[in-house]
Order: sequence, then C-alpha cells, then structure tokens
Amino acid sequence: MRRQLTTTRRRWVLGTIVVAMLALAVGASQGLASASGKGTQQAPVQLHNDNCGVDTGQPQIGHARFTLSSSGKMSISFQVNGADPGAYRLELWTGDGSCEQIADVSKFTVDSSGRGSKVSQTLCDDFFGGGCPEGLYFATIERLDSTGALTEEWSDSLIVELKL
Repeated sequence: MRRQLTTTRRRWVLGTIVVAMLALAVGASQGLASASGKGTQQAPVQLHNDNCGVDTGQPQIGHARFTLSSSGKMSISFQVNGADPGAYRLELWTGDGSCEQIADVSKFTVDSSGRGSKVSQTLCDDFFGGGCPEGLYFATIERLDSTGALTEEWSDSLIVELKL
C-alpha cells in the first residue's frame, strides 16, 4: 500500500511538471508568433514628455500608431486629448538611444478642448536616403509659438519597434 501511494504521488508530481512545461511552451510559442511581423505598433503619448520616447510617468494624453510598409513608407496616426491648445509640428525620431530627428512629418493642431489628430506618411528620405528601415521609433509633437518658431516643448509617444 505504501509503495502504491508513493508511486501515485510521483505520477502526480511528474504530471504536474509536464503540464506546467507544456503551458510554458505554448505560451512562449504564441509570444514569438505574435512578435513576428510587427509592422504596425501603437504607443501611448505622454504630456510634456521630452525624454526621447522613454516613459517619464507623465499623464497619458493619447496614442500614436505606426505602420511600416515593405516599401519603406511610414504611416503615423497621432491622436491626443488633453494637450495644450495650439500649433505643433509632428516629428519622427529614432528610438535607439541616439535620439535623432528623422523627419518633419506634418503640421499638427490641437484645438481649444485639447484634442487633435493627424494621419501622415514619410519615407525618411532625408535621414536614411531611401525609405524607413525596421527599427526603434517614436513620434512627438513639438509646440510652435505665435510666430511659427519651435519652442522645444514636446509630447512624445513611447518607443515602438517595427519589423516586417
């Protein structure tokens, strides 16, 4: 009877281990499958974040959606609700730590209620010379003053990684 109880306990422990390993394997394979082909990513936009796309804990006021096509065209949908009203410039930047501006994408306006949205595209030609490659990116809106000059007041999206 004791031997049978020990054998039953061993089978139960082994069965539990096998089930746990299978659950981990299935979860890992699903994670890898969803990570491949991420040509479209979405990231939150933080109010007054000027930290090169790194989370500062500032309030989230919207989101940026990035889509990279196989031709190297980058589409950016940028939406805010709760930003400071005024005129801005939508910009694309590198998110790899070098924090370099890639492109002036378009003008961007936030109305008196703090809302604004824009969908624009760029080929990153001035920076990469022939289309946007896979990589790390973030977008920002930089505020313009009443004369149209840049004020160095930004609201960054967080960094996304785009792959084809």
